[in-house]
Amino acid sequence: MRTKNIILITLVVLLAVFPLLIHSGAEFGGADG
Repeated sequence: MRTKNIILITLVVLLAVFPLLIHSGAEFGGADG
């Protein structure tokens, strides 16, 4: 079972993408509010 590996990879991707989404949202005026 590679469930743990999939979860770890997903967490790493989220941690890597989340700050980028925040910065891009701030640069574009915060479309989400």
